[in-house]
Amino acid sequence: MSECAGCSVNIWQFFDICDDLSSLCEFLAIHGVLKNTYPCRNCGIEIPLDSASCQFICHGVLEEYDYYVKKEGVSCKGTKRSARKGTWLMKGSLGVQKACQLVCFWLVLPYPRHAFIMNELQVNFAILSQWSKLCREMCQEWLLRKSVRLGGAGHNVELNQINLMSPYAGKTAEWVIGGYERETGNCFIEYVSSKDPKTIKSIVREWVLPATTLIVSRTQLPYYVGLEDEGYNFISVNCVRSFVDRDTGDHMQTLRRLWREFRSNIPNGSKSTFKKNISGDSSTTIRLRD
Repeated sequence: MSECAGCSVNIWQFFDICDDLSSLCEFLAIHGVLKNTYPCRNCGIEIPLDSASCQFICHGVLEEYDYYVKKEGVSCKGTKRSARKGTWLMKGSLGVQKACQLVCFWLVLPYPRHAFIMNELQVNFAILSQWSKLCREMCQEWLLRKSVRLGGAGHNVELNQINLMSPYAGKTAEWVIGGYERETGNCFIEYVSSKDPKTIKSIVREWVLPATTLIVSRTQLPYYVGLEDEGYNFISVNCVRSFVDRDTGDHMQTLRRLWREFRSNIPNGSKSTFKKNISGDSSTTIRLRD
């Protein structure tokens, strides 16, 4: 299956497609979600996707003796396979149409969205929670595939650390270290249990190329001591007095805005639930910004 290259279909057009199973299966096959063909295990021919039933149904002919059919030259009815099998659509207990509608709602609507989705699609909380988990996992997989090193000569990268566990924080806080490249819009996030200088510098070396200009808060500058000798340049921003440094005009508002979106996409709840979902919810935020 090829990776989806994107399209110009809007939300309303997509829901019109979801109303017809045949059109939806064709749409999913074009975008690499479903396979177009599947090899028959008996006669060996490539079975085309039957979009009307969302299945692969073989209508080939066996030319020699077969264990299942016991005859020669008869129609092969040995393969009848759901097109959902082997895809993420098979992981949840919903049909193709309702599953696609749920995923669309989940990606487009900001949190809180559970009550709206349950009312519109008539699904219970257990099913919605199951699909929410699947959606977070898909966003994480997408983020891992798209991860690249940032920066280079002439590029500016904003760096900052934040505790997304607040107000549930404490000694077991979940610190997130992130960077945003102004020229390309690419970003990275890294989860750590503590933000000591050694950890932060190792993350910078892993995610940011040398010769990059790093824009950091003046209060966090001590964490990066020593990176100047490795080719990194620094611009420190005084964020205590104002959002924009009055002396230099520099700012870190782009990354701060990203942190705000992270927090708005992470639901409130118990500390254990918060920590369990933080990675997937943050990945969802970056996926929606793409």
